[in-house]
Amino acid sequence: MNYILTTYIHPLENRILLSENRKLFLDNLRTDEEIEELYEIINTSYNNVPEAYSFGDMRFPPEHENKDIITIELTINRFLESLPKSEYVEKFKDKLTQDNSLKNLAQMWVVIRYDADESHSQPSSKLIINTKFLVDEESDTKELNWFDGTHIRFKKFEEAYHYSSFLSHLIVPDQDDDYYGDLIVPYEQDFNQLNHINRELNRNIVFFCLSLPRDNSEHSPPWKYQLSISLNNIIDWANQIEPILNDEYDTIMYIGSLLANVNSKINDDKQKLVSLVGVIELLLTHNPNFNRFNVEDSISKQFKLKTSILLYKNDDSIDLIETKKLLTTIYNQRSNIAHGNFKAIKKYIKSLGKYDDGDEKGFDVLVGKVYEILRVVLKEYIKDPKYIHFLKDN
Repeated sequence: MNYILTTYIHPLENRILLSENRKLFLDNLRTDEEIEELYEIINTSYNNVPEAYSFGDMRFPPEHENKDIITIELTINRFLESLPKSEYVEKFKDKLTQDNSLKNLAQMWVVIRYDADESHSQPSSKLIINTKFLVDEESDTKELNWFDGTHIRFKKFEEAYHYSSFLSHLIVPDQDDDYYGDLIVPYEQDFNQLNHINRELNRNIVFFCLSLPRDNSEHSPPWKYQLSISLNNIIDWANQIEPILNDEYDTIMYIGSLLANVNSKINDDKQKLVSLVGVIELLLTHNPNFNRFNVEDSISKQFKLKTSILLYKNDDSIDLIETKKLLTTIYNQRSNIAHGNFKAIKKYIKSLGKYDDGDEKGFDVLVGKVYEILRVVLKEYIKDPKYIHFLKDN
């Protein structure tokens, strides 16, 4: 089976089912060939020091003679010691490679496996590290070739990627108020990528070193890097998605695609706001009767009323008056952006004031609120899609 990398680094005794329907699993790399393949990619990317770190990225050495400094080797040892004692963990420790921490990472890296139906793959090719490029194994030079979206491997890759994107928005702990669209499968969209340097992969290793041994949430969202924190949520939501996946497949995949694009391709917060509000509109609003209503006003009312209903259904302790005010602000600013009302946009930004360091607040504050709301809407959709369809149509 093919695979894509997640943000998790954790030894797994057995693969974990995500979807029987789509043949998706969480797993480690098991064969020597797979481990060697990923090790070569990690080693080329992480140890390409001059180019990779000319951008100011952090780096911890794989090993070091001074055992008091943070290294990947020390992090792995501390992490494995922190796991519940088991026969599998002890055997895993025994098979670690001495003085090659990057290869040990390759053995521990959690991937999503997916079935790409080899019989329809022409030419023979293998997907590499979360890109649209496929390695053509039949060429003498093993060239990277660009395949269009109809290629079976690319289609199956996108299915796994969009599924994981949708799932990422469900598994975030409720207490994480700083969620801003992080995904458990980061898609490489780095315009500074040089010589096979994957900065997303490199950052993942750094966050592993920072967050795992000391549970240091200051540096990264622990749920995104610590599988032990997220695993129960992943299994729970995957189990809830599975029985509705056939009927809701197109909607789930389309939303997953939109959320992935917002995270990886859109840097402007105003564009993020319009896109995220659009996802909520997609699920909850219908086209108004053009003969009876002002179109914009009608959709705005639908958005505020139906979203309020779901937020209250999720938590009946919320202040409905304040909720309506927030939703009104969100939709007004969405409309200002969509219609190019830049004077109103500037007025709104000025009204937000400044952070403690003196920088002006911007749309990132509102986008963060929309992410909170969207997560609730997505959860209610998965729990009861028939209810969401009823809300949308009425």
